[in-house]
Amino acid sequence: MKVGMLWGSDTGAKEGVADRIANFMSSDLIIESIEISRTSTENVSEFEWLILGLSTWHDGELQSDLGFRLLKEHIDDALED
Repeated sequence: MKVGMLWGSDTGAKEGVADRIANFMSSDLIIESIEISRTSTENVSEFEWLILGLSTWHDGELQSDLGFRLLKEHIDDALED
């Protein structure tokens, strides 16, 4: 099973967390850890499962990496199918 672990981080902390999660998960899985700004909605379709990691600031505002907003469009489209 191919799993995409997509994360975004203003401070870099999510990369370390993503690596620890990937190492902890089953060796039967193919896990690709990708910083969200380095992917596109087309690339996301190749994964059977997604793990999303994202921080929020202050009262829940998204971090400055807007890649998750693009990903949301893809997820919304997939749910309509």
